[in-house]
Amino acid sequence: MKVTPVGVRYLLLSLAVGLAAVNTGNNLLYLLFAMMLSLILVSGVLSERALHRLTATRTLPPRLFAGTPIPCRVTVANARRWMPSFSLRLRERADAGRVTAPETRCPRLNPGQRLEFSTVITFRDRGLHRLEGIEAVTAFPFGLFEKSVCLPDETDSLVYPAINPLPPLAAPSPPGEGRRAVGRGTSGLHQLRDYQAGDDPRYIHWKHSARRAKLVVREPEREGSRVIALVLSNRLPPDPLPIHRAWFEDAVRLTASLASQAIGDGFEVLLATWDGASRPGRGRPHLERLLRVLATIADAAPSSDDRLIPWTSGLQNATPHLILVWDDPAWSRVRPRCARVWVMAQRGQPEALGA
Repeated sequence: MKVTPVGVRYLLLSLAVGLAAVNTGNNLLYLLFAMMLSLILVSGVLSERALHRLTATRTLPPRLFAGTPIPCRVTVANARRWMPSFSLRLRERADAGRVTAPETRCPRLNPGQRLEFSTVITFRDRGLHRLEGIEAVTAFPFGLFEKSVCLPDETDSLVYPAINPLPPLAAPSPPGEGRRAVGRGTSGLHQLRDYQAGDDPRYIHWKHSARRAKLVVREPEREGSRVIALVLSNRLPPDPLPIHRAWFEDAVRLTASLASQAIGDGFEVLLATWDGASRPGRGRPHLERLLRVLATIADAAPSSDDRLIPWTSGLQNATPHLILVWDDPAWSRVRPRCARVWVMAQRGQPEALGA
């Protein structure tokens, strides 16, 4: 319970009336003092009842990105049979330093009523966030006190790094060749799979589709499959400063943006860090897997194991793109072999440095 500014003034006035009644012995002042105390009691009881048997649920989209306002649907219900709730204010119950959301007002919620409203929620950083519930606050009926209750709706949300737009990593097709280029550069049709939205109808295998009673497409095998290896050096220097932590987050965001852009350009992408490497892949499901890794990645502890450096140097069927948090001299021999190198400590704005 919190006393409002109006409530503070009311309590001081009640105290003054009570002192005056004791000093003068005036029965009218005693009566007025008793009435003021009864209003305080009634205010506490009614505000408590206004928050009784409320429930709330929230619905978030499947993909959440840090720093992006995310639409959210919140449903609040009054399970009481007789008494409505008045002057409700609803807000997120979470770490204020990591999650921000505007407050929503509900003037009246009738018995048995379910109210659904739209709001936005912003996660300030990537990683796993726990939303404890929806906090309902009311100052009903006289505005003297604010009472609140947490309506439990615990949600664990994995927030991906922010993705910023980048220039294409592949040369764009000449104008007018968008549809004709679909069939170019294929050496054969090597496997069948279920039809997905966006597939070229020319690759539908009608005999197998009729046999399976669902659409099946022949997946073309492209000549010279293009693979990009995103190598993120997630090691910080000894005794890192706060600026190194900020550069590390910049590196994670850049890696996520590069992965999204490369997959959008039709490349196969693999991600390698000091914690391990993924398999090459393309398409939205593979991007989701990479983003889940980047959402929870942490700086690697220094060790004598430098396998990532010779692994990057020995890549044969992939083009390495190197992302460095700081100008680590251990990578000096590998950088000339990389198609592009980004060093977070050497840029004011996101820009690629040719190695």
